[in-house]
Amino acid sequence: MPSTKITNTGVTGLTIDSSGRVQFPNKPAYHIYRKTGGGATGANGIVAWNTAKVNVGTMSNLSTGITTMLVSGLYHLYVSGLATSSAGGNMTGDMVIRIETSTDGNTFTAQHTAFAHYVAGALGFIQVTANITLDLTANTQVRNQITSGYCYIDNSDEPYTFAGGFLIG
Repeated sequence: MPSTKITNTGVTGLTIDSSGRVQFPNKPAYHIYRKTGGGATGANGIVAWNTAKVNVGTMSNLSTGITTMLVSGLYHLYVSGLATSSAGGNMTGDMVIRIETSTDGNTFTAQHTAFAHYVAGALGFIQVTANITLDLTANTQVRNQITSGYCYIDNSDEPYTFAGGFLIG
C-alpha cells in the first residue's frame, strides 16, 4: 500500500506510510542555542538564542531568542543550562533559569524555574534543566531568562546550554 498524503492548498500536512507511521512535516518545533563566536563565557538575563538545530515555521527569532507559538495547542517546552561563573569557569554562585511566556509581547510570566545551588569552596558546574507542558494560544511568546548567576555559553555546535519545544497537539 502506498503512502497517503493529506494536503491543503498544495502543502502536505500529514503523511501516513504503508506501515501506518504518521508524519507531520510542518508541526511546530524548535531547538535553539547560543554561540559566542569565540571562547566560553557566562551569560545572564534574557538569553538571546542565535542558532537553531530545528526551527520549523521559523517560530524562533534568532536575534532576540523569543519564540512565537504558531498555532494554539498543547506544547512541551524545555531549557537546559550549565551553571558557571561570569567568565565561563567553575560556578561561583547560585543560578536560576526560567521558562517565561507572554500573551501581549510585553509582560512575561515565569512558568517554570530551575535552580542550581552553589556550595562555597566547591569546584565545577551543575547542569540545570526545566521542562513544562502548557496549553498555549497562537502568538504566545516564550523566552528564557537567567535571573541569578550565569549560564555557560561557548562556540560549540554541541552546546551545554539550549532550549526548545514542540507542539504535542
